Amino acid sequence: MEKNQYFKSNLEYMEAWFDFLRLDQSLFSNSSKDKGFKLVQKTKLDRLLKMAKESHKRKIYIPLETLAITYKLSTTEKALLMIFAHSMIYMEGHQRNLVETLAKSQITDFLSAFELIKSNSILVKKRIITHIPREGYKIDKKFIPKVLGVKVEKIPAFKPRATTIIPPNPAGLSQKLSKYVVGQEEAKKVISTSAFIHYKKITLNAKRQKEMKMPKSNILIIGPTGCGKTYLCKMLGNFLKAPVIKTDATQYTETGYVGKTVDDIIFSLYDKLSPSLASKAIIHIDEIDKIAGQNSSIGHNSQRDVSGKSVQEELLKLLEGDIVDLEHRELMGRSTKTFDISKNLFIVSGAFNGLDEIITERIKKRAIGFNVKKSDKEKKNILHQVTKEDLINYGFLPEFIGRFSAIAVMNPLTKEEMIEIISKTKNNIASQTKDILKASGIEADIPEDIIESIAEKAVNSGMGARAARELFEKWTINKIYADSQEPLKRKQMIDKIAS
Repeated sequence: MEKNQYFKSNLEYMEAWFDFLRLDQSLFSNSSKDKGFKLVQKTKLDRLLKMAKESHKRKIYIPLETLAITYKLSTTEKALLMIFAHSMIYMEGHQRNLVETLAKSQITDFLSAFELIKSNSILVKKRIITHIPREGYKIDKKFIPKVLGVKVEKIPAFKPRATTIIPPNPAGLSQKLSKYVVGQEEAKKVISTSAFIHYKKITLNAKRQKEMKMPKSNILIIGPTGCGKTYLCKMLGNFLKAPVIKTDATQYTETGYVGKTVDDIIFSLYDKLSPSLASKAIIHIDEIDKIAGQNSSIGHNSQRDVSGKSVQEELLKLLEGDIVDLEHRELMGRSTKTFDISKNLFIVSGAFNGLDEIITERIKKRAIGFNVKKSDKEKKNILHQVTKEDLINYGFLPEFIGRFSAIAVMNPLTKEEMIEIISKTKNNIASQTKDILKASGIEADIPEDIIESIAEKAVNSGMGARAARELFEKWTINKIYADSQEPLKRKQMIDKIAS
């Protein structure tokens, strides 16, 4: 037998199972649909079983293999017990995704996995696993040593995973963001400090009685298209070492209607990430202004007056939630699953077209009898004077707006800021373009007038940094294509002279 073709310990055996079942990675990546992935999984499983058999021959004690021989457990049943073992060791809720985990790891098909848990498995008959209401299936206490090889009180033999984010100093976080996000100083201050408070609340709440826990901190960002709302959220996640899941509010409908429901936000989160990562993810819901009620008097007409407000009501349970029970559509009908979303930071954002008119109207009413003149700068930054009352008048429910402890307003980008974004921030568009040109064997300098022209056009388009990237892409395509024509032109000229 070659070196490393058997397990020297139970720990090695369990880690091999965890790797095969992909319990430390996304359980639901698209790679599970690839033929190549299925082949890799089969090879891994064959090797795992072969090594386990060799370990048994060498009389190396592996509790689960001994149990499997005693009760004639199938490979799928052994996999199921390893999922429970991982859940107990790392305190992660895989028992809520048993069917999906087994099916996605390619050990069995979806229907067979479902039947294994619900019907005649030896695991159920011999009470190796038991069902606990609201918690799901777990390894029975008396069988834990026969699966893990340790007593219940000694289960944390693995190093526990840190699931709580330790936030950096707010000013330091804002400074880090400034290397990538130009301007928007007030917004960076509000967002950095609010994120800091959110994670401090998590730490404090862990030591408090239920009735003394502090409410969640959620953030609302207001800003025009292309000002950097999504990018700011992305970089915030990078510096906090938290995954950011972005979704669009316009795709959700009231429960009972065709389309996605807000519950799908959390199901999608746990589909894409392992439970330990999902529990600390930042959830960014964009286009939130599109679920406001109608207000045709100021030109704001969302066309979702009833459905939009219903979606707001359903989002409340997530924004204020701690432990939530969510309904999920499955192959065999509907099921309710429980999630802990107390650590998730929710950020919503939108352009809020027409909100400036509501603010202006409110200010006018309060200024009656006074000769108040606003400067151009004050008119431009009118959104900074937004109140929760304005947002309610825009079409949001008072209780929905009340769930946001911080409102950050982002300004439209100026030409100077756009130039800085294009050419001076870390990993900027100009430097990326230079790398592409250099790799293509083209002179890498980008003329200043090109950068200024692109910046001006991007600002005038009203699409912000997004437009700048599109314009740069267009310029790069033309530059590379024109340069690639030169050798052909020279060849044609030589051929013409030669003939």
